[in-house]
Amino acid sequence: MTASQKVPVLSLSEPSTLISPQAGKESAPEVPREECGGSPHFSSLEDMVAHLVTSLQGGDSDFVLGFLGICQRFITTRQKLDMLFKRFSSFRPECEEDEQAKNTLCTLLDYWMDKFPAEFCKIEHLPILKRLKTYLIVNMPYSDLLLHGHFPF
Repeated sequence: MTASQKVPVLSLSEPSTLISPQAGKESAPEVPREECGGSPHFSSLEDMVAHLVTSLQGGDSDFVLGFLGICQRFITTRQKLDMLFKRFSSFRPECEEDEQAKNTLCTLLDYWMDKFPAEFCKIEHLPILKRLKTYLIVNMPYSDLLLHGHFPF
């Protein structure tokens, strides 16, 4: 399954429930909407990934923990990183908003590596770690992740 394909909608208010999208329905990307329980619903994994940084900026680490924990059953670490790298493919110089996004993205990546080390610690994960390190060198050369030696090479 590619990241651009329609996938079941994940409801974090009911972690074990997947809601199937309507078959054949084409529409513009939906903005996450709040339901009665206060948890947003998303139409794609890309929407969820885009919300990861926003949720951390708003102090909602529960969303991040739920996403990373639940989605590891459906998509690979590489697929999650691919979506993050696509969403945050470039940053504007001297832009405060982008600087905040970079800081939060580093926090997200550090949190992910800390809470789910099994997604990064096997020898077959070495290409993923190399790609992550390259992304950080290009986009965030002074990030704590790089400076504090989270990479074994």
